[in-house]
Amino acid sequence: MKDFWEKFYNCDCEAETLGVHKDEDGFVDIGFFNQSIYSLHALTWKGRIRQIWQILKHGSLWCDMVTLRPETAKRLGEDLIKMSEEVK
Repeated sequence: MKDFWEKFYNCDCEAETLGVHKDEDGFVDIGFFNQSIYSLHALTWKGRIRQIWQILKHGSLWCDMVTLRPETAKRLGEDLIKMSEEVK
């Protein structure tokens, strides 16, 4: 799975993760994961079983995924930068 997702961003609450991937056509895929797959060793056995069930039931660990055109992804990035600068 890490071969597909190029970057991971863990939620500051440490419960969810965003996976980001750019395909050969320039589209950007953003996957929303229920729990951090980046640190599976930190999951309890119950959490690991939940991850396995997610794969068996849905075929993947992400609960949702968004695909953005290059220009939409650029606009999202610019908006995120602008919002983060407004916080400072």
